[in-house]
Amino acid sequence: MTKEAQAQTVEKELQTYKEQKANILGPTTSMEGLSEFHKVIVDSVRLSPNPADGDVYKHKDEFGDKPAQFILSGQALQRLAICAGVFWNSAETKATAQSQKYVAYSAVGCIRKTDGTPACFKAEADIDIDVEGDELREKFIEKRKGWAAKPWFKKMDTTAQDDYIDGKFRKELNFKKKHKTKIAASSAKNRVIRVLLGIKKTYTQQELSKPFVMPRIVLQPDYNDPEVKRMMLTASIQAMTGIYGGAPPVPMSAEIDIQEEDYSVQSVPPKDSGNAEPPFPLATDDQPEPPNTPPATDDNKEPSKQEVFEDLSASGQVETLKQLCGLKGYEPKQPVDNLAAKDRLSFWLALGKLRDIETTTVEGDIPY
Repeated sequence: MTKEAQAQTVEKELQTYKEQKANILGPTTSMEGLSEFHKVIVDSVRLSPNPADGDVYKHKDEFGDKPAQFILSGQALQRLAICAGVFWNSAETKATAQSQKYVAYSAVGCIRKTDGTPACFKAEADIDIDVEGDELREKFIEKRKGWAAKPWFKKMDTTAQDDYIDGKFRKELNFKKKHKTKIAASSAKNRVIRVLLGIKKTYTQQELSKPFVMPRIVLQPDYNDPEVKRMMLTASIQAMTGIYGGAPPVPMSAEIDIQEEDYSVQSVPPKDSGNAEPPFPLATDDQPEPPNTPPATDDNKEPSKQEVFEDLSASGQVETLKQLCGLKGYEPKQPVDNLAAKDRLSFWLALGKLRDIETTTVEGDIPY
């Protein structure tokens, strides 16, 4: 499907939702400038208008001809954010100030626009326990006035009423003290989600009965395109070399045959472990066969290099890999000692396909 036909299809689907007066979210609904490597899909989420289900809570009661107003809860905002594909900048989304009574939190969230580029917003929120305590006191003063007319409250004497109010106050304040960082983080992220998705402050129950629609961008390149295949193969190799290190530049005259499943390492001067145990001798491809070699049988078959390496102890394999790295002129990004058994074997196989560097043989070198 061409970009023009795709855009028309999405616009038609969005128009259907508009006619239904659905809640269309996102920074924009225009399909212009869509990258050929991206596709627009339309997702929808239905939220429960019943406050008991946790998606909304009441902001204002019904008054005259004005319907009741509801605010989307953090639970609902998270559902919409997942649907829209909101992602967070981990380096910028963090607590910026923190003490026993105060915490400030900053959140940076992004969403992809219809042209494939990200749109990012930043919001901050903080919690001051002293301020929260003052607000809670004012809150329970008002609550006490409302409870004064309740039969269950009038049955208690003044001391019992004071104890009841004080218990409620301390419970809420302790909750805020214990979870102040989480509350600040949720507040900051919720503010970002509201701006990114264009969410209104309040909704009526009639509006909440309609679906929340999100035109979302997904990466969908043409996998039949040879250039796309080449790029994906390159990305796959880079993902592998990111674990074990990338190969250094080599002279144009040199030829190194490294398959996509092999490991690559960076070029650095060889390291001398100094006090390491003597390494196990490595077998080489250029050593000639001894004369009159008997036919290979189950009884006299000489073990292969791989079998020799696999029979080594863990420490022997590690020392062998270190010596081979020096011989090839490479060193992994992460210590060879941290490699698992299967990774040590794969690394050894990959290094065996690289050419040796030209060095002056010194005492103690591997006899290759």
